[in-house]
Amino acid sequence: MTPVHALTDRTAAAAAQPHRKDAAADFERALTAASSGDQVRDAARGLVSSAFLLPMLAQVRASAKEGDLLHGGFGEDVWRQQLDTMIADRILQKSNFSVVEAVYRNIVPKQAEADVYG
Repeated sequence: MTPVHALTDRTAAAAAQPHRKDAAADFERALTAASSGDQVRDAARGLVSSAFLLPMLAQVRASAKEGDLLHGGFGEDVWRQQLDTMIADRILQKSNFSVVEAVYRNIVPKQAEADVYG
């Protein structure tokens, strides 16, 4: 059985890991290239995915007790980040995630102002 302090150490380590170090840079590039509201909304989705959902999924995964019975083995270890990215994308596609809309509403006026004065 895993001691409780080991679980909290793993959870803290997972929360501290940067999942996408360049999430802000990716977001800025996507905003610069965006030519429509849908592309801006996609950029907001990408930011919410990498800054909110991926760390949350990693923390949940780190806090779960790994067992030999249901562990995916080497393949799970190798492809875990890609799986988490796909899960985060599905969550954002299948739900009306209000954080994405809040980011979008905050960006659109600023982007329009930058276009006018830029």
